[in-house]
Amino acid sequence: MRKSNFLIVMLVLSSIVSIYVPTVSAARYLPFTVGDNDTPQNVDPANAYDSVSYDTLNQVYEGLYTYNLASPDMESIPMLASAMGTWDVTNTNLTIELREDVVFHDGTPFNATAVVWNFERINYFALNEMSDPYTLYLNDDGDPILNRTEIIDDFTVKFVLNKPFAVWEQMLAFTGSSIIKPNEAYAEDFLTLSDPAIGTGPFKLVEIEPDTSVTFERFEDYYSGPANITSMVYTIISDGEVASTAMLNHELHYGGVLAEHLDQAEADPDITIERVKTTVVFYLQLGYHQIPWHQRKAFQFAWNYTYYLEETLQGEAYELHTPIPAGMNYHNESIEGLPYYNVTLARQYMLDSTDPDVVTELAKYPTLAVDDADTVWETIATSATPLYSVNFTRYTSTGLEKILTQLVDNYADIGVKVVDWHIGDWGTWTEWSQT
Repeated sequence: MRKSNFLIVMLVLSSIVSIYVPTVSAARYLPFTVGDNDTPQNVDPANAYDSVSYDTLNQVYEGLYTYNLASPDMESIPMLASAMGTWDVTNTNLTIELREDVVFHDGTPFNATAVVWNFERINYFALNEMSDPYTLYLNDDGDPILNRTEIIDDFTVKFVLNKPFAVWEQMLAFTGSSIIKPNEAYAEDFLTLSDPAIGTGPFKLVEIEPDTSVTFERFEDYYSGPANITSMVYTIISDGEVASTAMLNHELHYGGVLAEHLDQAEADPDITIERVKTTVVFYLQLGYHQIPWHQRKAFQFAWNYTYYLEETLQGEAYELHTPIPAGMNYHNESIEGLPYYNVTLARQYMLDSTDPDVVTELAKYPTLAVDDADTVWETIATSATPLYSVNFTRYTSTGLEKILTQLVDNYADIGVKVVDWHIGDWGTWTEWSQT
């Protein structure tokens, strides 16, 4: 029996994040404490590719553009650029004027030279397949999106693309395109957690204590004026239940609470709840290189989408109609035929499988039918010879543990055994994802 890798990041849905913040009276307690669930992997925006790292990097570094989170389309808007750039008629040359009032955290002026140095570095990593997000900077043919970056004057740059690329402006708003202070020691190497993180953002990174905390202090010479928060600490709490308790006990100023504790948070007069759409989309993703077609179809229809959204997430998120959400380029509202919860259909896909391993197992159950009781299928799934065995690949997360529990339950109804396959037992997420 084949044992396939089942890559699951999360269910396809766009998260509505509920943040729970004590009222402004708590601001007198300094530093301002924020709950986060892990240590950033490094302090290099060119090599980070996870939301936890971005939580830190986005306080320290900035890009030429950023996303307009106040807009339903979340379009790119200027940040270190003084205005949106100008494209030529070929849509391969984008000229951008830069702000002239920006300095890095050590007082070094920000200018066109810094921009060119950063994008030459990003292209070097992409061409040598070194960074985690390197593929994002390559065209489908493997050539780099960016041919070169030119200095027009001290505060004007031009991006020359190898061919038109529809989302280059969005790439300039991506955290991976953030500007770090040029340092030739890192022109072809990455910053580590112990290296100085010098950007232009509203906060300076003071210290990272792995698995414990990330400490910031505000940048007094920030071009938009210093932040209202003078010092800030991300307290790392990997367990969602523990993090919820800390928030509800007012041990944090800003953080999240598991959906099942929402009523308690709402009843607390000293907690303010913010619900905002985020730029994050979570996917329950199948490893299609390993899992045959019939099994993939069965898995899609065996997952109880409604239960996950309404019971596990308590209605605090919603399912996307398509994998690309409204407001993003290439969204297609007319897509039809998306999967839904239908155990009968899922069982039929398993019975119709042409995968040799599944056919061998099915031969042991010649009378198995789609309308057999759940207990019949569940007995097969928990036996020494399930119809199929699949890994749930995950990292440490309360939410993913809940998904694991549901997967085991839902997929037992189609004779499939789900094995918990933890990234930490194999190596780091970065090592696994590159493999």
